[in-house]
Amino acid sequence: MSATSRPVLLVGDANADVIVQLPPEPGNRQPVTPPEVRLGGTVANTAAALAALGAPVQFAGALGDDGYGRFAAQQLAARGVDVSHVVFTREAFTTVVLVIVERTGERTLFGWPRRGGAHGRRGHAPGARPVAKRGTPAIAARCRAPRR
Repeated sequence: MSATSRPVLLVGDANADVIVQLPPEPGNRQPVTPPEVRLGGTVANTAAALAALGAPVQFAGALGDDGYGRFAAQQLAARGVDVSHVVFTREAFTTVVLVIVERTGERTLFGWPRRGGAHGRRGHAPGARPVAKRGTPAIAARCRAPRR
């Protein structure tokens, strides 16, 4: 990709994933791996992957004005993603996803808040403004967990 390529604008979710690896054997006698906090969110991860491939990428979305929101924005910026279109809101929290990794590698995800998180507030957040010029390639995604 050339240095003069137009940026790709991704609009959507970013969150913090808190990853907990269960020990190889049940019980409290096994040494445990400390939990890890990583960048999460389908759109944020896509933005980071495109930036790693050399594409100029902009991310637009709402994050809570909290530690996890600042963490997600810092992680995106550290990966080369332009985060100048991120809006921080005090109206809602950044979504946190607890990822439990079983001994078999199977993952169970628990997201909080399930509804009303900052990721759904981009257009309603104070300070939100138009983010793209006409002709900017854009990807927008809204992901929903399947109902059970």
